[in-house]
Amino acid sequence: MMKYEKELNRIIFLVILTLIVPVFLIARMTQYQIFDRGKYLERAKDQYNSITELPPSRGTICDRQQNFLAVNRPVTSIGIDLSKVTNPGEAASKIADVLDRSRDYYYELLTSGKNFAYLKRRSDKATFQRLKDSGIEGIREIPESMRVYPQKMATAHLVGFSDLDSRGLSGVELAKNSTLMGRPGYAFHVKDAKGNILTDLTNSIQQPEDGKNIMLTIHNAYQQFAMEELRFTINHFSAQSGIIIVTNPNTGELLALSILPTFDPNQAGKFKIEAWRNRAITDAYEHGSTFKPIFMSAVLEEAIKKPDDIIFCENGKYKIYGEEIEDVHGYGWLTLKKIISKSSNIGMSKIANEVKKDIIYRNCRDFGIGVKTGIELKGEVAGQLKNPVDWSNFTPMALSMGYEVSATPLQMAMAYGVFANGGKLLKPQIYLGEYEGQTARPAQVEPVVIREFLSDSTRKTINSMLEEVVVDGTGKRAAIPGVRIAGKTGTCRKYNVERQSYSSNEFMASFIGFFPVEDPKVLIYVMIDNPQDEYYGGIVAASTFKRLAQRIIRKMEFDSRGGFAQPTYATQESDIRHTEHAEQMTRVPDLISKKADVGRKIVEENGLKIEFENDGDIIADQAPVPGTSVPMSAVVSVKMKRIDDSKGKYTTVPKVIGMTIREALNCLALENLHVIVQGSGRVVAQKPAAGSKIRVGAQCVIECAPLVDLADFRSW
Repeated sequence: MMKYEKELNRIIFLVILTLIVPVFLIARMTQYQIFDRGKYLERAKDQYNSITELPPSRGTICDRQQNFLAVNRPVTSIGIDLSKVTNPGEAASKIADVLDRSRDYYYELLTSGKNFAYLKRRSDKATFQRLKDSGIEGIREIPESMRVYPQKMATAHLVGFSDLDSRGLSGVELAKNSTLMGRPGYAFHVKDAKGNILTDLTNSIQQPEDGKNIMLTIHNAYQQFAMEELRFTINHFSAQSGIIIVTNPNTGELLALSILPTFDPNQAGKFKIEAWRNRAITDAYEHGSTFKPIFMSAVLEEAIKKPDDIIFCENGKYKIYGEEIEDVHGYGWLTLKKIISKSSNIGMSKIANEVKKDIIYRNCRDFGIGVKTGIELKGEVAGQLKNPVDWSNFTPMALSMGYEVSATPLQMAMAYGVFANGGKLLKPQIYLGEYEGQTARPAQVEPVVIREFLSDSTRKTINSMLEEVVVDGTGKRAAIPGVRIAGKTGTCRKYNVERQSYSSNEFMASFIGFFPVEDPKVLIYVMIDNPQDEYYGGIVAASTFKRLAQRIIRKMEFDSRGGFAQPTYATQESDIRHTEHAEQMTRVPDLISKKADVGRKIVEENGLKIEFENDGDIIADQAPVPGTSVPMSAVVSVKMKRIDDSKGKYTTVPKVIGMTIREALNCLALENLHVIVQGSGRVVAQKPAAGSKIRVGAQCVIECAPLVDLADFRSW
């Protein structure tokens, strides 16, 4: 009986199980086929459908004459479908034999568990073919584009650079990344059982939207001139760094922006990150005497002083509020105009002591000091202008000499634009517009006025002061015959943050000027960081200004005569070769400021000949002028000039005791000595003593005693 019951239970269990399993299967199939049909249909599609992103072409960047500053070049990247790799060890060995990394590196890559990996970005077709021929499964060729910067280091800080995926990392590339990048497209494909992609013509394709091209306000010729002159100055004076900015003061357009040290954006990763920084907008400096005209404009605008008012400048030394102020040369009574042209610290300090703090602060703000300029680049700083509540009694005097206030080079360039353009502070502009296709028409830039605040009479008075700086002041080395130039020199001691004091042997030399005074067209800012041997702005920076201005003027005159038709820029290398072969012409390179051997090499590389009219150290002039189209093998005639070789020479100090100041200055000037005058009247003592042997250009101090007591006249 018991045996019978067990068999019955077993039969019942099997019957129930037989009934339940089909019901369960029917229920699950109903769920899959009806309720979850959509979900599993999508999964199935994913197994044989593929979506490929189609990258857009990044827009180009060019200067105002459509010289390319950033373009794209097609390259081949090499990847591998890891699902196809059956023997990672063997594949890693073969890859290592072709590419430049170790077998272990590639083995780790192949066994990472991912579906796809790049073996090498920005490679070439030959390398891809070698890997393909090695029998490795899954090797894929990925067409990409590489960003190329034809001007290399010359425009690096302004144009910037991008990463491997063509995303902007600095400069215009970063600021206009979304405009340049465009939008990707998408292609839909079908895969077979082996994973091979088959084009499905029934599916739509979304085409990529290429990025727009951007035209900058930069004039590539001016940019090259600025970089060459900056490099010459830094090398000649063994300086640490330097910045040159060229603007159109009437519109705020940047025509050139050069910074040294620089970097090559084509291989930015090989340079220190420090070199990437655009210090024209990211670093603020104390500018010294170039700040004096800004301060003086408040004095004149508020009618605190008149241009012909005279100030006693204490013959070179002045103590106030526990601080000692010195002038490079000792002066007695100077007018306000002479205080600017001779750059008297004492004269400015005495005037500053009579100006209310709120007037000084408001005037500095009006010129844009302590406020960002608004340039459309990343990383700009505002500089520093302390609130008057934080000023000491000495701060107004420090400000009048360009200390205790910091501004970026671009801020100072735009501030001087106020003097040049009729009293308007403008926003700096670097974009002429966006365009599509191969050619563009430069847009007319409309100035963006931040504020208009300086009266015409004050502006004209300041400009006359600045012009006298160049004619008969500290900026004589900036003078160009036949051109009216207004400008100001600056020599500022560098502040050491660690020691919290000003250095006694490190300086910033600068010059800011514009021309022609009657109708300014070009403004140039020059700053040289810590030049050696000579450090005065009137020597180092003013000379750089002159050389650059001469080259720009020469270029402007050439363009005004019509010049030559702009070349049609070929888009293919074969087109370029064909054009050169058809014309058999070449353009004359710029040789100004080059050494003889360098000039000869450049000329010969361009298929020309060179003829030297005289002996000298560097090329001073050339004919034909740079840019002239000439037949191959034409002769370029150059004139040479000698560089001042007085360094290292010595002279004997003449005896000047008993002479008047004028007589002593003339006598010492004949020996090329730098004179510091203490006191007034006749010379009563001199250092070094007469007969001493000293280096040419060294300092001599002469102490003078007045013929009459001037104390009674100091209250005038």
